[in-house]
Amino acid sequence: MQILAFYTMLGGLDEAYDFANKALYAARFGTMGILLPWLWHPELLPFWKDARFTGLAARLGLPGCWLSRGPPDGSKLRDGRLLIVG
Repeated sequence: MQILAFYTMLGGLDEAYDFANKALYAARFGTMGILLPWLWHPELLPFWKDARFTGLAARLGLPGCWLSRGPPDGSKLRDGRLLIVG
């Protein structure tokens, strides 16, 4: 997932999302769960703010988790979308 962070920090959001989607495809083999903590590194703030994050989060099943346990620190939910505060 460091590749995701590098693409994001270099402004390559298209490449970052391409990589994330390929990782999700590979997740059918059960490896994505150990990589989820990487999504919350501060370096990925532009990745979270991108409109594509909502779809990616839905594919990961995160909105249901956020509804039951609350959104990640520094964010809030509005109409099922994660909004980054600050």
